[in-house]
Amino acid sequence: MLNNKKLLTIVFTIVLAVPFMMAATTMNLPANKANVTSPMTLNCTTAILEALNATVYYNASGGISQALTGGVLTNGSAADTDFTGSITTSSLTDGADYNMTCYTCNASVCDGFAVNKSITIDNTDPAVSLTLLKSKLTENRVQELTWATSDVTTGLLSTKVGITTPNAEECAIQNWTDTSKTSEQFITTKCVGTYTVRVVSTDYAGNSGSSTSTFKVTHAGGALGSGSGSSSASAGTFSLFGGGDSKINTKAIVIIIAIIAGFYLLRKK
Repeated sequence: MLNNKKLLTIVFTIVLAVPFMMAATTMNLPANKANVTSPMTLNCTTAILEALNATVYYNASGGISQALTGGVLTNGSAADTDFTGSITTSSLTDGADYNMTCYTCNASVCDGFAVNKSITIDNTDPAVSLTLLKSKLTENRVQELTWATSDVTTGLLSTKVGITTPNAEECAIQNWTDTSKTSEQFITTKCVGTYTVRVVSTDYAGNSGSSTSTFKVTHAGGALGSGSGSSSASAGTFSLFGGGDSKINTKAIVIIIAIIAGFYLLRKK
């Protein structure tokens, strides 16, 4: 039988230990099996009373191995239970998988949690290329667009292709978001000028890669214009300089020479 003094000691010890036994630390970010890029957000919450800091560790199997550079998250007040920070991932290997553990400590105890596993670091943008069949074409003609995208680390989440026209009010911008496609046809509009094509791909870590190219649309006559077309030639006029051009009108000169020669021959007779 335990005497009252020993029983009181046991009860007192349990009472002191319960808050620490019940304390739990949760690592919310980065999440399990997350694909992350730089900057990487770290977030831990804890039930430890008066926690001083939270430290994020990483290795290949979990547990305390190596602290992340910048991974010590300090509290703003003694009552803080939420610890958040942001770090660059340049010290981690691109394409590698890591297990991460968050530990929070107060003056008496440190508490960890189940390891977040398979966190993939991806600091590389997707590779994107774009090819246009023609650099210049006229109205109502088909332009062929071909693109290629890839991401070897975390894979592609989305690919978007867009064409910006010279006049968005008259000729609508074209967009395609089907990631399974690698080519598209675009029929040129009445809006002449420079068209811009842009392909943007985003991977599962949030990195984006892009490629941009341009082509020109002209009137059927070949000259770039405002879209409505205009002519500077005047009907019913005759000039040595045709159509406002600085080059001399050779046909007119030939006619004048012929008239002068005719007068000369008449005088000789």
